Amino acid sequence: MKTFSLFALFLFLLMQNFAQFSDDFSDGDFTINPIWSGNVSDYQIVSNELNLNSSPVSSTKYLSTSSQAINGALWEFSFKMTVNPSSSNFGRVYLVSNTPNLSGNVNGYFVMIGGSTDEISLYKQSGSIITKIIDGRDNVVNLSIVNSK
Repeated sequence: MKTFSLFALFLFLLMQNFAQFSDDFSDGDFTINPIWSGNVSDYQIVSNELNLNSSPVSSTKYLSTSSQAINGALWEFSFKMTVNPSSSNFGRVYLVSNTPNLSGNVNGYFVMIGGSTDEISLYKQSGSIITKIIDGRDNVVNLSIVNSK
């Protein structure tokens, strides 16, 4: 099973009225301004897009960055997956979490792209307990290449 946590071929923007956070990766570097941490050696920026550059092994890969923007926030992101997502090959974009390490027990909220019903849905995670909050339309990402802008 290979899962991509937070960013797997994703472009992520987070904006808020009072505090703002955004990263379009146009500087070609995700290790500064802002600083992303996690499995940094498994990611690269190509043509202003963050790409997972990892061998096909069963593991979770993630990047995270700190942000104070949460109350009254608007989250926008684009993603591209060059594989058909499945229950063992999917992406998660954590909107908020209590820890920068997204590979273990997390308290937070995430959007999942893929899964057994090939949908985009919103989840709450409390430690190891994951609860679906908004159930997306089935088969919306049942495609050989998923590209959302």
